[in-house]
Amino acid sequence: MQSKISCFNKTIFKKNLTRFWPFAVLYGLYLVFAHPLVLYVELASARLTDEANYYDRLANHFAGMTEPISVFIFAFVMTACVFGYLYQSRSANMLHTFPVTRGELFVTNYVSALALMIAPQFLAALAMNFVIIGKANELIWAVWAWFGFTVGETVFFIGLSAFSAMLTGQLLPAAFFYMVWNFLYVAVVGMANVVAELFIFGLSGEMIPLHSHPLFPIAHLLRYVGFRTDADGAFYVIGTGRFIAYVLVGMLLAAAAYYAYRKRALERAGDFLSVGWMRPVFRWGLSIIGGAALSIVVTMILTDGRGTYAHAGTVFVVWFIIFAAALFFVAQMFIARSFRVFEKRVALECVSCVAVLLVGLALLQFDVFGVESYVPDVSEVAMANVSGDGSASFDSEADLERVTALHRLITEHIGEHRKGERAAFARMGYDEAYKGFYMGLNYTLKNGKRVSRSYWLYTDDRAYFDELWAAFSGLMYDREAAKRAFFGMNYDELDWKVANATLTYDYREPSADGTEDFDKPVYSTDVAIYGSEEEMQRLYTAALLDIEAGAFTNDGEQLLDGTAEAAAETVETLEVTEAESAAEAPEEEVRLADSMWVSVSSQSVSGQSRKGGNTFISTHLYLNSGCTHLLEALVDMGVIESVDVLAL
Repeated sequence: MQSKISCFNKTIFKKNLTRFWPFAVLYGLYLVFAHPLVLYVELASARLTDEANYYDRLANHFAGMTEPISVFIFAFVMTACVFGYLYQSRSANMLHTFPVTRGELFVTNYVSALALMIAPQFLAALAMNFVIIGKANELIWAVWAWFGFTVGETVFFIGLSAFSAMLTGQLLPAAFFYMVWNFLYVAVVGMANVVAELFIFGLSGEMIPLHSHPLFPIAHLLRYVGFRTDADGAFYVIGTGRFIAYVLVGMLLAAAAYYAYRKRALERAGDFLSVGWMRPVFRWGLSIIGGAALSIVVTMILTDGRGTYAHAGTVFVVWFIIFAAALFFVAQMFIARSFRVFEKRVALECVSCVAVLLVGLALLQFDVFGVESYVPDVSEVAMANVSGDGSASFDSEADLERVTALHRLITEHIGEHRKGERAAFARMGYDEAYKGFYMGLNYTLKNGKRVSRSYWLYTDDRAYFDELWAAFSGLMYDREAAKRAFFGMNYDELDWKVANATLTYDYREPSADGTEDFDKPVYSTDVAIYGSEEEMQRLYTAALLDIEAGAFTNDGEQLLDGTAEAAAETVETLEVTEAESAAEAPEEEVRLADSMWVSVSSQSVSGQSRKGGNTFISTHLYLNSGCTHLLEALVDMGVIESVDVLAL
């Protein structure tokens, strides 16, 4: 009788289904509660009268789903079930004595894990189909598109979990590596950004963007793959190309897991790692990532904002060497399952690892990558925001030239500022050190990226300080920039209408004799402002006049010790909400300052350009005694009896 080679074993497949069906039922119950049951309750209890309302409810449900999270969790559960025999020597040796090949075992178990997840997904899709029929038939396609997306995500995550399972001889390390591959990008990038801030002068925020990167699959799938609805109510699919790429990667990972299984030594069952090349990866990875994380925590505790960046960097380096070396040997203890790991070979590898770390930190310290000295070219910048004791945004070429010139002036004197920082702390101590001159820079580039810098600028060079302050104050206290910050980059082109306004101020109840009793509590009150269209519009005009008169900016004066003279106390708040008239200017473009938030057709956005529709901005004007036009308007409208009520 001729023998045949099979890559699938029906008996093992049936055995897997009969043993692990409770996990499939648990997953199915989750899917039923999360989708068909929720949809049924929403559609049945809303008393909807027409198909358009059903359409909106269903579209919002599909657009808001978080399926990759549940697939991520259950994929590992199913994989651990079908490959669990590999983690015990007795089970592994017994099963491999049967007349089945390793390839046959892997494929059968892999297909079993897929089946245990896809079957509940199909039943959930079928149930959703029945719920939707007769209510919004045009969205039935979305049910099966959801099923396709979910199956593809299952292929990816089961491929990744199978690959993780093949690397180890224990279940917990397999779960650890599965988590690591999914969140490694976040951990590495997050720590790299924190460490970079210790060594790169002025770096604020992210040196490497921490976003929904493809190497962060859960977040990337949630954000870029699935369903969306736009402002017009259109419902559509996004991310099919990315989705196909993830499916292909999942298949490649499954192929890699298949290869690792065929080469796997059975005697490795129970070992922390079952693949040789993973041992140095684990040692170096735990040493670098774990050492950086622990060193950051210790540095934050020991410095707590006290001392210069140079001091914090020194503390970090010392502890990084200690923790990295210690964790290197800890990793070896897990691998060898023994405390006897202090061997010459391991010690030399540890020294090499620490040396590489120190070289990497030196590259940051000496700005080999050019991050510290980087100033964007004007042609690359869409908008720049300068902040200090306020905020000013610029987008014209001439203004951007001024901003970048100021930035270059700072980068050319970084050594002076580092020296000044150390001298300031030595001379003034912790309590007085933060009286320095602060400046923030935030660039929005034309490609959508952002570049942020934050500087505490110390210097004993009076001539340089005067030059620096003149350039900064000329931008920070530019009155046109203040108008743009309050009312939009192109405020003078727009037809703003005041929709409503509120005056918020503090008061203290008078004592019995009519005098102010400072022992009584201070209360805050909000007064809604009402008036005719002309009276309400007067508030907008008065605000522009007060800004032009310098009520919200100072004259650029600055003491050498870095203490800015504020124009007035910001005690009272006047909130003016303005709306673009869609009827009068439906296609006008509203270009927002970097720090502004608006509401456009019930959608909140920040720092973007918006066209048409009903656009709202909320502007807070902090009143002071110099706001003569606004104060006069409030008195004339009867909002307050006199300016004395505000105690400016």
